[in-house]
Amino acid sequence: MKKLIIDKNFSGKRLDMVLSKLENLSRKQIQDLIKEGKVLVNNTKKKSSYKLKEGDVITYCLALPETLSLEPKESNLDIIFEDKDILVINKPFSLVVHPAPGHVGDTLLNYILFHFKKKGLTLENFLNEFSSKKYFDKEELKKANVSSILRPGIVHRLDKNTAGILVVAKNRESHNILTKFFQEKKVKKHYIAFCYGVIPENFSKTFKYKDKEYKVVFKNGKGIINLPIGREDYNRLKFSYKSSNSKEAITIVKLLKTYPKYNISIVECELITGRTHQIRSHLSSLGFPILNDELYGFKLEKIENETLKNFLKTYKDKMHALCAYKLELPHPKKKNILKFEIDLPEEMKNIQKILES
Repeated sequence: MKKLIIDKNFSGKRLDMVLSKLENLSRKQIQDLIKEGKVLVNNTKKKSSYKLKEGDVITYCLALPETLSLEPKESNLDIIFEDKDILVINKPFSLVVHPAPGHVGDTLLNYILFHFKKKGLTLENFLNEFSSKKYFDKEELKKANVSSILRPGIVHRLDKNTAGILVVAKNRESHNILTKFFQEKKVKKHYIAFCYGVIPENFSKTFKYKDKEYKVVFKNGKGIINLPIGREDYNRLKFSYKSSNSKEAITIVKLLKTYPKYNISIVECELITGRTHQIRSHLSSLGFPILNDELYGFKLEKIENETLKNFLKTYKDKMHALCAYKLELPHPKKKNILKFEIDLPEEMKNIQKILES
């Protein structure tokens, strides 16, 4: 059972639309759950069209599909590097990394499996490396850790609406070594983010929650955000310092450019830790949410320039202006340092063209 407390960002919006957006499920799937009585608002059944109010408490249970598939699916991957141990991919926006309830058969992992099959790699052997298989029925999914059995080879993830570099292990040994590299912070991950608001070169901000206090300082356009995050106590879909179970989270932020005319800043973020939603949460906590990231406080109506507003609206629910553009890590077998860097996606380049105009 999941619990969500509605904040002002979702006040006035339809129940089915909010859950569809936050859970990445279709409106039809959410509407079926509501009809089945698996979604309650303040412990009461509501219609799909119910307009939410700030403070409403939604409790709901997501239905598991009858089966989940690890079948290959044809698609053209943007492959940056590949050898017998690893595959490095440029993931586009609006693509889920691996199957999960609500995302069956149309994920990056399904595309990777097709790529392996096309190259003549035996799919069964790959899945056996990770003690996985092609299909999992509903009873198996209830008993198992869904995320672990359905992501063979996946060492780290990017959010659905984040683009950029992703490394995949092609065998169990490489997977174990790469996992250890991530745990030991031997992997350097850099992102570019477009934020709402003009970030000052020098400022400080203090955060307080219960008996804890944290301070973030920016000097000459650079700051270290050492602000632990965890799933929020009052909004279980968000991660922030407002959590009783927060863990260390460190992001180094460098201010690249500001556009006062548009009230937008571009920053580079280096992840020292890799918590869920870390960059999104950290920038939002400072008061500078990533463009199109409504969960963390971005409001489209605050964009005054119509060209930019219409462009962002086109990619609403499909793109956050965040890209993992640089990755550096030791090779799992050869131990030489691999360095990868990509151009920004066309969507972010187009935003930048508007800002420069």
